Amino acid sequence: MPPTQPAQPPACGVQLNRTVEGVSAAILGLLYSGSNSLSSFTAFHPSFSVFNNPKLIKTVKDNRKENSTLTFDEKAKLNPPITAHSQHPVPPFMTVYKHVYSLFRRAQVEPECLIASISYLSTLLSHCSPNSSSPLALTSLNWERLTFTLIMIASKAWDDVSCSSKSFATCSNGEISLAELGRMERLVLTVLDYTLYLTADDYRVLYYNLKKFWMNLVVDAKGHITPSPLNVVKELGIPEDWCPHLVFLCPTIPNDVSPPYASKIASIAPVPVLEAAGVSSQESHDNIARRHNH
Repeated sequence: MPPTQPAQPPACGVQLNRTVEGVSAAILGLLYSGSNSLSSFTAFHPSFSVFNNPKLIKTVKDNRKENSTLTFDEKAKLNPPITAHSQHPVPPFMTVYKHVYSLFRRAQVEPECLIASISYLSTLLSHCSPNSSSPLALTSLNWERLTFTLIMIASKAWDDVSCSSKSFATCSNGEISLAELGRMERLVLTVLDYTLYLTADDYRVLYYNLKKFWMNLVVDAKGHITPSPLNVVKELGIPEDWCPHLVFLCPTIPNDVSPPYASKIASIAPVPVLEAAGVSSQESHDNIARRHNH
């Protein structure tokens, strides 16, 4: 199935696609989790360097012409150090949303595939712990290509009619070659041991956890997330590895938040400042509670 014409994500302030919103929030949370865990890694497996965005890696960008004839294994030796992953901040929510939404529309991916891709992403990251034989964390350097690959795999596994790898490569607007996409697909499937089956219970739990994001996340007209009280977010019961306290920009700093994002949360305006802007703490609490009970 050929890809559709480039899709423009809806303008900020327009109703967001709920599934894409929930999936994007989960990806953002896993990005925070991965960035906060970088100190536990000494290096990522060299094979995973293919997931890194070449535009963000100076060593690859500066030597792209010289390295154009290298094999994949030789390119893997250009694997940047862990410190390179910590030098780039976690992208804002709308950047993640637009990335997912664009692929969702262009490749005509079913919503169920987006949901399944989060299961595959969580499973892959759990298999790639610091002490594993293939260490990897989701970071600002690799999240775009990694999520792109997982959504493609989910589409092939779940859609009755799915785009081919060639069509998915076209959907990347030239950012990912067909050869790179094929290699990334094989790497992911190898780590997952080609296990793509989800039980009805697994899917149901995943769906309702993602629904907690899209029912309660408040995005203003500029595409910015409105901070939510920590106690309200905790009551939602969203998995901790999705870092909901960071996704919802909770003003209170939990003890388990490590640099550099502890300082980011500390800089967020506390509830009294929200009141000065015309949003009282009670209104903020009521707004979240109202959407939660919707």
